[in-house]
Amino acid sequence: MKTSRIRSSKRRSYKKVYYIVTEGKTTEPSYFKIVAGYIPDDGIAISCQPADKSSIPSILEKAKSLSAQKSQEKDEVWVVADQDSDSHLAHQFAKLMDWGNLSPKHHIAISAPRFEYWLLCHFENSPTKSNAMHDVYVAQYLPGYDRKKDLDRHKGKITIQSIQHAIKVASKSPLSSFDSPSPGSDVWKLVQAVLAGQ
Repeated sequence: MKTSRIRSSKRRSYKKVYYIVTEGKTTEPSYFKIVAGYIPDDGIAISCQPADKSSIPSILEKAKSLSAQKSQEKDEVWVVADQDSDSHLAHQFAKLMDWGNLSPKHHIAISAPRFEYWLLCHFENSPTKSNAMHDVYVAQYLPGYDRKKDLDRHKGKITIQSIQHAIKVASKSPLSSFDSPSPGSDVWKLVQAVLAGQ
């Protein structure tokens, strides 16, 4: 796997870098490390950086910092966050959406209710499981799945075929808003763009 596509320094020049701010410190970064292994060899790279805290203000602070630091005009900054209405308040999401509207290079990929929905899209045609059970259902496909552990040991099951399946499934039911009552995930937009080398 070409893990060199995860950019950790400025030692190599890339045509375009996707700066990804994640809410989770383990699952999401390890997922994008797997995705990086499937990026075509055309100078595209991923720089995945978890927020300091699992909160919208912390996520937004990290996104603003990366927006100021990005080295090329074509680079993009993406926020990958959960809907998580129990802890993420509507007025905080509103500020995040305001940031997203500031530039065409700012993007927000929400998973409702959580990132585990996106993982289920790799294996099912229409996931509709309840929030409380998502981890259990993911574990049916990724035995021993634990949000506190990285996905390295499951990379053999997160294949380019399963990723393409997830894109197809999730794109059929795009989220209408950050507070959508229906499950869904906009992560497909980010993954599709990265794999296409756009």
